Amino acid sequence: MPKKKSFSDSHGKTSGIKSWPLSERPREILIEKGSEALSDAELIAILLRGGTKGKSAIALARNLLQKFGSLRQLLQASPKDLYNVSGMGPAKRAQIIAAREIGDRRLKEDAKGSDIVKSPEAAFNYVCSSMRDQKEEIFNGIFLNRRNEVIEISQLAFGTPDKVALYSRKIVERCLALGASKMILVHNHPSGSLEPGYKDIHLTQKLKDGLKFIDVELLDHIIIGRSNYYSMKKSGDMD
Repeated sequence: MPKKKSFSDSHGKTSGIKSWPLSERPREILIEKGSEALSDAELIAILLRGGTKGKSAIALARNLLQKFGSLRQLLQASPKDLYNVSGMGPAKRAQIIAAREIGDRRLKEDAKGSDIVKSPEAAFNYVCSSMRDQKEEIFNGIFLNRRNEVIEISQLAFGTPDKVALYSRKIVERCLALGASKMILVHNHPSGSLEPGYKDIHLTQKLKDGLKFIDVELLDHIIIGRSNYYSMKKSGDMD
């Protein structure tokens, strides 16, 4: 038996959501059944709050998902990328960017204070989600105390792969300011590749040697790809 076509599917592109039956409206479904009952497009429609002339919020949300390819890619879109989408004014662009930032801050909050040796998932979930889809190369530092608990995760440098500059002195100063005993360096490869280059290995050794002078141990250098990460410690690149 063919699936019954919903009111939102048949009228989403021409009718405003307020004209739909209550049982079809995303906000009412969210309140009554929970967020899990909504599709990606319906969740985005709630964020957008309204559509544009002749196009409902759900239709606009579907256009966004189609343009960027997935919910994850949409939430990583830059203000400039969103500016080029028809119907995305300043308020709607701000709402999408704010949603992404809320998600990143929540993951960062979960990571802070976690034991990265016993349960590294919280910290890696944060750095992976915030770095894997970036178009620029970003270096983050995970700073730890003697109990391997995360004190801070902060950005150290960013830029195009051929121009980004990371200074050991800046990292040493941050370690001293935080009273860190250990740290993990994390950076992404915008290309998606996980293979470390000569510069990555040279930088790691230079930083490792520099941190020894202030009794801070460099535990690892993690490279973030699109769907996985590479540990230079596990792979023997730090020996």
